[in-house]
Amino acid sequence: MDRVFRLNLSNINQSSCERDALILEPSHVANCVSKGKSEHFDCRNHIRVIQPVGDGTRLYLCGTNAHNPKDWVVHSNLTHLGRNTFVPGIGMGIAKCPYDPADNSTAVWVEKGNPGDLPGLYSGTNAEFTKADTVIFRTDLHNLTTGRREYSFKRTLKYDSKWLDSK
Repeated sequence: MDRVFRLNLSNINQSSCERDALILEPSHVANCVSKGKSEHFDCRNHIRVIQPVGDGTRLYLCGTNAHNPKDWVVHSNLTHLGRNTFVPGIGMGIAKCPYDPADNSTAVWVEKGNPGDLPGLYSGTNAEFTKADTVIFRTDLHNLTTGRREYSFKRTLKYDSKWLDSK
């Protein structure tokens, strides 16, 4: 899979930033500012996770979205998927990437070896705005043919800092 991903990403060199820009504007700026965060840094959308999906023709992205994490799946040339393309489990980025752009996090997309041999994301991040809940998390696992959720998410115990300390 690594080899395929690198080959597909090499196509980015042939794209035009003006024409092929991927704009992921934060959608919760006012709410973020009302909580005392900086409009011009904290309340932007900092992409914190980029992982190849499947054969590498798509990318999973997760951003802070003005302290309200959101995720997307896009083409590897950084263009949006068609409006009629549904990717189950995508939209809410909570527990998949951090709220705060300054927080550490890690994530990996796993294609094979999960229950039902279904693909899913594993992450280690803060799962709350207050940073009180650090988590190791696995997303819901969906059958990509039917869109049906086959397995619910898994996570470490809530508020148990023995598992993961973000400091």
